[in-house]
Amino acid sequence: MPVNHTLTEPGGYYPAERGSIMIKCRIRETGEIKELSFTDIKTGIDCTNDIVGNTGAFTDGTFAYNAAGEVYDVDSENFDWWKEYLTNLENDEEDIQSLFNDLGEKYDNEEFENIKTEFYDGIYDCDMDQEHEMKQELISATRREYL
Repeated sequence: MPVNHTLTEPGGYYPAERGSIMIKCRIRETGEIKELSFTDIKTGIDCTNDIVGNTGAFTDGTFAYNAAGEVYDVDSENFDWWKEYLTNLENDEEDIQSLFNDLGEKYDNEEFENIKTEFYDGIYDCDMDQEHEMKQELISATRREYL
């Protein structure tokens, strides 16, 4: 269920009600309304605002809140980038969960936790533009090495 957002201060927001926290966007060039959404597969919670907000995109002008329309104005290039990023992120999380399910069946808890730690250590040192490719490479390498 979509949620409207209320601006609390520049760069700040809170969901008007509990539930989905997707971002409702108006494309600057066309006026078209589109949505960005990322749902955490472990919790079922949409955390799009957290992901986008943690990059500073609400305070640097990439997404400008329009209270009259209850939307974030964004140009098409940035919207498309974020749409692809969030889609890749969701797919990567599903692939990682599948990998971990397979590893959990093969290894005891301590070995499993060591493999997970090694896996995540490889992801944290990358740029957002490279994150999807790096995750897919790590998933493949981990499967080859441990499964």
